Amino acid sequence: MTRDAEIIVGVDIGTTKVAAAIGEASEAGINVIGIASHPCKGLQKGVVVNIDKTAAAIREAVSAASQQAACQVETVFISISGQTRSMNSTGMVSVRGKEITAEDVARVLESARSIPLPSEQRIIHTLPQDYIIDGQDGVKDPVGMNGVRLEAKVHLVNAGESNYQNLLKCTRQCDLEIEGVVLDQLAGSMAVLQDDEKELGVAYADIGGGTVNIIIYVEESVMFTAVLPIGSWHITKDIAVGLNTPVAEAERIKQKYGCSSVEMVDEDEIIEVPRVGGRPPETIPRRTLCGIVQPRVEQILDFIHRTLEQSNYMEALASGLVIAGGGSILHGLPEFAEGMLQMPVRRGLPGGVGGMADMLRSPMYATATGILMYAARQVEQIGRAQAEKPSARPSMIRGIGGWFKEMF
Repeated sequence: MTRDAEIIVGVDIGTTKVAAAIGEASEAGINVIGIASHPCKGLQKGVVVNIDKTAAAIREAVSAASQQAACQVETVFISISGQTRSMNSTGMVSVRGKEITAEDVARVLESARSIPLPSEQRIIHTLPQDYIIDGQDGVKDPVGMNGVRLEAKVHLVNAGESNYQNLLKCTRQCDLEIEGVVLDQLAGSMAVLQDDEKELGVAYADIGGGTVNIIIYVEESVMFTAVLPIGSWHITKDIAVGLNTPVAEAERIKQKYGCSSVEMVDEDEIIEVPRVGGRPPETIPRRTLCGIVQPRVEQILDFIHRTLEQSNYMEALASGLVIAGGGSILHGLPEFAEGMLQMPVRRGLPGGVGGMADMLRSPMYATATGILMYAARQVEQIGRAQAEKPSARPSMIRGIGGWFKEMF
């Protein structure tokens, strides 16, 4: 371990797999020292439906990653996806002194969070979009500025209470404590998007097995998030049914031979398809496979397009769409999406970390990488709060840390 480095662990709990990443966070950045994934059959559309199966997948992924890293894992940061909702809100407070302080910012954010919520929902993120001081908007960091009235525009992300508690239960069943929870697409966007894309306006879509998770940035702020109940597992099931092949073989065939468009495949290309029930394999044109894949791809892209239009930020997306997640690996998807959506589309690769970074250079590890980056920021902010108030009581420190976790 490097000097003054802190071990952080991110666990991406997805519909079809759990990915665990372990890193050393220091002033120099994040060095990845362990990475592993394990199939998961305990979720449907991002929601826990079987605690034992989900816990088993978490245990296997974290155990394999910790063996690589040669360390013992006790606390983790996890992602959450299904049953999330979001909304924009505003808050306003009177400034207590001549200058705006961090305490004033905390109060105005708490004011923005003070909205009635159904009992089955809880706020997991309060993401500042813009601050307004005495009617002057466009302020990103109000601390130290003079003013009498401070307003905040924020994006609130809510999670289903039952799914949140079930994720906690699954993790604790593995003798792990949750140090933080982060929205799937927020984490992934941290690892994949460039700052200039966020400034100009960009949409990010994590195409997972059971869901497509969307987040929109405009002028570097999160303006919209959504979860769509469709994913790449639907393509796998279509192949299994259409070609009468086992699901495991359908997934392999999709990854090796699948293509977003029939027109991208040569007419004379042939592939071999195993059959269910021990029947002998059969050779078929690759175009037959792609003829099964393309309609579902079109449906997924149509869902994304309609969601972007409904967000009312479609015209602000100068940087277009960035896709990641395991489903984005499908051959030809960025090019096919560009033609269908009539906007720039690129496949995002996670970055911003060192160490075993090459093992993470796949769209399927975007969220796991982003969780590490999110976790490192939490550790840094809590440490800064402790340094600024060295005489603060432990309860006060925990309160400051909790506020930072809720804020981001």
